Amino acid sequence: MVTEYLLLWHKPESLVVPFSVRKEAVVDLRTSDSPALTWHHLIRMTMESLGGRAKLSDLGDLLEHHPKAKKNAHYRDRIRATVYEHPGQYISCGNGVYALHYAAAS
Repeated sequence: MVTEYLLLWHKPESLVVPFSVRKEAVVDLRTSDSPALTWHHLIRMTMESLGGRAKLSDLGDLLEHHPKAKKNAHYRDRIRATVYEHPGQYISCGNGVYALHYAAAS
């Protein structure tokens, strides 16, 4: 007894082969910019790295060399405005010092 099979497979494009690649990388958001990175997130991450509390002037000094600050000549004003725009995230401690509304992991 002989059994034969015929399998027909039609590809829409004969020279296109689908594949996927997994890429692993480390991105340092302190030195790189991303369209998805907002001032709010950048300030929050910086404050978290400082223990959850910082002066606006210290934030300005730390973010001075960030690509977002280099694109914005008034980046210190943007930092201050961002803190004011998110009152639920930042608590004023007086004299330009702000703390995160939640405890930062240390």
